[in-house]
Amino acid sequence: MLPFSADADSLASVDGHEMHWGRGTGMFLPQTDTRVIGRGGFRCHIMWQLEKDRLQVTAKAMLGSQDPVDLSLDQARALPSEIGGVRTDATMQAVIPFVEFHRG
Repeated sequence: MLPFSADADSLASVDGHEMHWGRGTGMFLPQTDTRVIGRGGFRCHIMWQLEKDRLQVTAKAMLGSQDPVDLSLDQARALPSEIGGVRTDATMQAVIPFVEFHRG
């Protein structure tokens, strides 16, 4: 989940593990049957599901690795707010119009 507008500090609890997140900080939630409990006010966010096997293959190709890459896809965590000096939320906002273009 990546919020575009939200309370500056929201809290989510998955399996008793608490994470603070909000504007500029996304959150990765693994596939689970566990209840996710959270608090915070208004949120507007994008949420997408990843195909675990496809993500593993992509990571291996990007890293030039033949060995499996440990992406820790079973752990809930806050996503980095910046990668390579570029804000994560700004990158996603730039990509959304292209997704909308191909939707129809």
